[in-house]
Amino acid sequence: MRAGKIAIAVSIIVLAAACQNGGDDLQRTFHHDPILRATVQPNEMPSLKEVPTEEVTEEVSEHMDDKLRLRKLEDGFQLLYEEDEGEEIHVMETFVSPAVAGHSYAVHIVRRTVDSEDYLVREAVVVNASGQSYKVYQLYEANVEDIYNPDSVAKAYGFLDDRHLLYVGVANEQEGNGYYYEVKKLNIETGETETIVPMIPDVPHDDFFSRGWLNEKKDKLILITHGTGLMWSIDLANGNAKRTEHRFKQPWPFFMTTPSADGDAFWYYNYETSVYTLHDSDGNLLAERPPIEGYDTYPAFMWSPDSRYAAFHHTKDRDSSKPIQDVGEWQVVAMDRIIFMDKFGNEVATVEAVPGTNVEAVGWLEGNGHLVLIRQYEWELEDDEGNSGIGAKGNSQFYLFNIESGHRTKLRMVEGVPRARGLLPIRTANPVTGLDQALFLVNLEQSIVITSTDSGRWITDDSDTSFSWTADDVDSNRYIHYRYDTATGETTVLSTTNSSDVHSIGQDWLATSDMRYVQLSR
Repeated sequence: MRAGKIAIAVSIIVLAAACQNGGDDLQRTFHHDPILRATVQPNEMPSLKEVPTEEVTEEVSEHMDDKLRLRKLEDGFQLLYEEDEGEEIHVMETFVSPAVAGHSYAVHIVRRTVDSEDYLVREAVVVNASGQSYKVYQLYEANVEDIYNPDSVAKAYGFLDDRHLLYVGVANEQEGNGYYYEVKKLNIETGETETIVPMIPDVPHDDFFSRGWLNEKKDKLILITHGTGLMWSIDLANGNAKRTEHRFKQPWPFFMTTPSADGDAFWYYNYETSVYTLHDSDGNLLAERPPIEGYDTYPAFMWSPDSRYAAFHHTKDRDSSKPIQDVGEWQVVAMDRIIFMDKFGNEVATVEAVPGTNVEAVGWLEGNGHLVLIRQYEWELEDDEGNSGIGAKGNSQFYLFNIESGHRTKLRMVEGVPRARGLLPIRTANPVTGLDQALFLVNLEQSIVITSTDSGRWITDDSDTSFSWTADDVDSNRYIHYRYDTATGETTVLSTTNSSDVHSIGQDWLATSDMRYVQLSR
């Protein structure tokens, strides 16, 4: 399937969609042109072969895997695979384990393919950053019909506890060339694996899987296919993997399901009927919203980090869309209305744009799930020679909206690196994966909002005394990583790297998606 015009609205919306076969028929089923997004393809994954030579010392150490090298750097180290001819190696996911006695491990899930597209290997590289050591555990190797189908589901889904990583594996049948999926967990300290579900039942091999998730309680794994919309709700306590009777079709490679932060519910957009429905983690219907006249956003619903509320953006009609940015198949489009719903799908509050303006819910104030940062702005048409019709957000005003009381607190904008106490980050439960965004911080007592960066990502960490983010520095073409100390109000630069996908390992190390480790100065 190829996408036509897709919009990223203050979030993202789609203006048109088509399929290579029967595209006109599919487009007619989209009542208001739903939001669609292409996922990252394998050839876009970070290469692990190149390291800037000026950063590498002469010391090279080999450990355990003869294809994996640990190279010492001035500020840490990097793990690098040596690819054989015909072999491709990519880091697909990176996780950080919960801390035990103040110590966490980083785990890189690596995919290896050899010579053809029918042989698939996935392994876990478990890294002890402070000891500058690692272990490699193979999760599975299998002959498959096509690596892209199993590649969409046979991966890791998160930690069950401080040392066990949940994943779906692929195994070959004893007779014939068939294969099946199993649910397992890996002990990252010993390499031992334990089978939770020996075979996921009734899985088609001719369909891709959409986004799956592990719920917050760590007792249920949800898997959904794209074209057929089949759903499995897997009980991790007893190993019961049932395929539900419900279907949630999603045209590949786009996601139409938006899970809550706790994973116990999800909103679904049915592109065939243009109806929005809310479901529990077994697929049972909780609420339903009818089709709208205008455009919506991608994701269609933005959950609060505490799963209490969801925000639904849309325009009132399709006659006055205001593009903010056009990047080929993507457009940014301004929104007119925000509807807030509780976890049961009931409408609890609405924010309407003042005539002549547009609105967006930027995100929720950390620790205050009922407070939303609202941005109101004027759409200004840019005067360019191309006359593209693309505008910009001008004359922005910010306020905190209390969903429960309806009260609005006007905020004063302050730009630059945060240097004030009492700042809290504005977060969302499900930002668009792989896209940098503007990051904001708010001080309630002083009624100020600060833009920490126009393009960056929050860095996940488990600290109660600080929070961190990465910012795209256009001038150097690198990413600067910051940490804000909640006690002192000071912001410090942690490091700079070539990657925006950064993970915090305690207070002393950062790990990037290309397996580079940066030691932070105390």
